Amino acid sequence: MDLIPILRVIGGYILVLFIPGFALTWAFYPRRGDLGRVERVALSFVFSILSVMLAVLATDIVGGFNVTPLGIVVTIAVVTAIGVLAWAARVAFDRSTLKAWIAGMLGARSEKAEKGGKDGGRERDL
Repeated sequence: MDLIPILRVIGGYILVLFIPGFALTWAFYPRRGDLGRVERVALSFVFSILSVMLAVLATDIVGGFNVTPLGIVVTIAVVTAIGVLAWAARVAFDRSTLKAWIAGMLGARSEKAEKGGKDGGRERDL
């Protein structure tokens, strides 16, 4: 029995059914404590199936590209890259001072709305 076709099938299953969803779970839940291992693996399979089907369908119908094995691999790579980039952006945003600044601005607005009553803290011209 030849080992190469078996490894190809296993690698294909992992590429289609796990890797894109795993990247997307990190994009949606970027911190380690957000999900347990079992939940992350289960969501990885669900997100992979969903994202691969929708991405291949979109490239076929919207993009007008023929569905070929190479096209599917490229689509899966793009979905995975989007997930990784979204995860990196969320982690960078969580560590930045921009998050604290936005939270401070939103907190200041909500405090004005609470103090001002019905009109949201705006003074009315009489």
